[in-house]
Amino acid sequence: MEILALTLPVFAIVVIGYACVRAGVVTEAIAVPLVQFVYRICLPALMFHIVASDPIDSLLNWDFWIAFGGGTLLVLAIVALLGWRWLGESFAHRTILAFSTVQTNTGFIALPILHAVFGAKGVPPAAIANLIIAAADFHRL
Repeated sequence: MEILALTLPVFAIVVIGYACVRAGVVTEAIAVPLVQFVYRICLPALMFHIVASDPIDSLLNWDFWIAFGGGTLLVLAIVALLGWRWLGESFAHRTILAFSTVQTNTGFIALPILHAVFGAKGVPPAAIANLIIAAADFHRL
């Protein structure tokens, strides 16, 4: 029940945004720049605030980096390099599928859940992971 209470505001904002576009309160022309603003300005500001508020020792949680980085690289390699048996597509197409596969939502959903499960020490490594994912994906918006 606590997870629902933590994630409900995020989903409520999505539903309210959708309802505002459907009702004509906000036009679809405004929706894309608004999403870009949140993704390019608000989310990185939140992540930098989290990272700047924590000592460097807690940010260098090597167990987390090995699990996150290793898992991400493993899935990326499986889909991009070995996925030809299942996907039968070109390497370029498999690479795009691989990058799509390893995208995470460590920004809006994972941070409150990590905080609830692990306390404050669980948030900074995920914030750094989110900054890396956002930086890698920044060019697409």
